[in-house]
Parts: sequence; C-alpha cells; structure tokens
Amino acid sequence: MIAVPSIQKIGFLIFAFFMSVVAFLVTGKYTQQKKKHQQRIQSVDRAVLATEVPQASQEMKPALYVYYNYKPNDEIQLNNLQKQGLVLYVDTLSPQNDYQSRNFIKVFLINASSQTSVIPVQERSLIMIQEALNEDQQWKPIEYWSYDWGRGRSQDSLVLENNYIVQTFAPRYKGNFKTKIRFKLRTNLNGKAQYLYSPAFSASIPKEQFNPTQNPVGNKQAISFLDESKVNQ
Repeated sequence: MIAVPSIQKIGFLIFAFFMSVVAFLVTGKYTQQKKKHQQRIQSVDRAVLATEVPQASQEMKPALYVYYNYKPNDEIQLNNLQKQGLVLYVDTLSPQNDYQSRNFIKVFLINASSQTSVIPVQERSLIMIQEALNEDQQWKPIEYWSYDWGRGRSQDSLVLENNYIVQTFAPRYKGNFKTKIRFKLRTNLNGKAQYLYSPAFSASIPKEQFNPTQNPVGNKQAISFLDESKVNQ
C-alpha cells in the first residue's frame, strides 16, 4: 500500500522549496552587488580622490567620503569589536600628508558582526559628516551633506560582508577652537533614520565652521545635517 503524504507535509515541502528559491535569489543579488562594488571601489584613483575631498576652510563645507579598499579586515584588530555590528574606527595617530600637502585622517567602516550589512551610499561616497562640541558642549555639525550633487545624484548601496572593511579619508580641520569631533554615518536605506557615530577625539577647528555656508552645493532643499527622523532611498 502506497503512503500518501499528508496535506500538512505537502504544505511544508512547498514552503521549504519557496524559501530556498528566495534565499537563492537574495544571495545571487548580494553577490552581484558585491562584485560591482569591488570593481568600482578598487578603480578609485587616489589622485582623483585628493581633488574631490573638500579642503578645510573658515566656513562649513560639504562632506565627501569616497570609499575604497573593500577587503577582508587585516588592519584593525577586532578582539574588542566582535558582535558589535558596524563600527567606525578613526585612526587619529597617522596623519596623511601625501595628498597635495593636505592633512587627512584615516576612517575605517568595519562590519564586526556575523551578518552582511547593506549601507546607503551616494556617488561612491559614504553618507557621513563630522560633528563637534560647541561652547555649550552640544554636538553640532561642522559639515553638511548634499543629496543634490554628483552625476545623476544617484544613491546606491554598499554590501559589506562580516569582517570586511572599507576605508576613506577625512579632512583634518585646524583652528583656534579646541573641541571634540566625531563622525556621523547614515546606515539605513529607508524608513526610520539610523545613524552610527565614531568615538570622539580631540581636535581644533575654526569657530566659523559651526555656521552653515551661504552658498551650499546643489539645491538648498537637498541640504542635510543627517538629523532626519525618516529617510527614503
């Protein structure tokens, strides 16, 4: 006598097959995105990067953090970072003076979790700004982000696997006002806004950098200090 599978068993088999197809499609999508980003990131010319990063000045400047070196992490020890998710690591001890005599700070975005992270980017740049403590010990932006710049002003996503890093360079601002600085990074594609902060570090800046520029890049309506409660890709 031939055993006939129950309706519950048939339903379970159909559901399992459906989930395996979904997993296959999602994995394939992430693999394609990873390959695309690896090609784009590795093709970044450092000389071009040097001309794109805004120079330090007396007024607030637009932020630009072109990322590259998508690779397994072999520079930062993760012993104290495991299972912390995304981490912004700022290397303040290694001044970068090789780009047209400018001073830069190395900034690493590390995926210290056990899962792949998908992070919004715009024109090969992390959506990130610098903030500083003002005289009232309140965190205020000293850079602004413009959603209205670049070729086509396109937003995309960076697929960052666990234990992988990308690197960028940040301008090292100088001035007479001694303070603390931190980096603020947008981390979600849409919905309720989510931001990641770096540890604060000592710095000095011109006080004028707290004042928004009168001539921002692009449409003034597209200017952001990364303080939105919701974001849309």
